[in-house]
Amino acid sequence: MADVHPSIKCLIKMPDGVYEGNTIIIKGSIPSNAIRFSINLQCGPSISMTDREDIAFHLNPRFNNNTVALNHFVDNEWGLEESFGGMPFSEGTFELEIVCDESAFKSVKCMLKMPDGVYKGNTIIIKGSIPSYATRFGVNLQCGSGISISDTNRDDIAFHFNPRFYNNTVVLNYLLNNQWGLPKDFWSMPFSKGTFELAIECDESAFKVNVQGKRFCEFAHRVPYTRIKALTVDGDVNITTYELLPKKEEVDMSKTSHVQDPEESIPITVKNNV
Repeated sequence: MADVHPSIKCLIKMPDGVYEGNTIIIKGSIPSNAIRFSINLQCGPSISMTDREDIAFHLNPRFNNNTVALNHFVDNEWGLEESFGGMPFSEGTFELEIVCDESAFKSVKCMLKMPDGVYKGNTIIIKGSIPSYATRFGVNLQCGSGISISDTNRDDIAFHFNPRFYNNTVVLNYLLNNQWGLPKDFWSMPFSKGTFELAIECDESAFKVNVQGKRFCEFAHRVPYTRIKALTVDGDVNITTYELLPKKEEVDMSKTSHVQDPEESIPITVKNNV
C-alpha cells in the first residue's frame, strides 16, 4: 500500500484524462503563516513520497522567497524548474484556473467579473510587472465569464489587447461568433520589462488605451461594450491589482459652494488584489 502524504488537501480523480480546452478551477484560502503549497496534475491516483506517479504539471507558489516554480516529474526525477518572480497569491481566498492548451498549460492571471457590464465613462486599471523572459500577454474584455482556449467555443471578445515582445508589436482585435476580426497592428512597444500601469477607457465610440499614463492607441467598438461581462489576463505577466472605475460624476455648480478638484475625488472601485 502506498504511503499517503498526510498534508494532501484533496485528490480529484480524472479517469477520462485531460484534453485540449479543459479548464481546472481550484478555489481555496491561504493562511497568514503560509510558506508554500503545490498543485500537481499527475498521471495516476497514487499518493506516495517514495514511488511517485509521473507529474505532467507541478505548480508551486513559495511565499518565503516570493516566487512561483513550475516543473514536471518523470521516472522519479524532477525536470528543469521554471521560476517566476512575483507572487499572484496573497493571504485569504483565491481562485486559480489552469487551462490545457494544445501546447501548454496556461494559468489565467486574473479574472474580474463585471455582471453589470461596462458603460461609457468606465475605466479599467491593471497594474503588474513584466518578467525579463516575456514573449507576450493578452488582455480580453469578453462577453461572458467562461475560460476557453479553443476558438470554437469561446465567449465573444469585445476587445483583445495583445503585446508581443518577440516582434515588438501590439495587436488589437475582437472575437465574434468564434471568428477573429481583422487585427489592428501597432509596430511599437509601450511596455518594458518591469512594472506597468495599463488603463482602458470606454468611450462612446472606442476603447482608449493608456500605458504608464500616456495615450497609446484607440480601438473602435466592433462588439457592443454593454455586452462585456468579464476581464481576463493571461500570458507572460504578473498582475498585482486590477479594478473597474465608474464614470466620474459631474458636479452641479448651482447646488454647491465648493467644487472639489476631480483629481482629489476618490472613486468607488471594485478592486481585486491577486
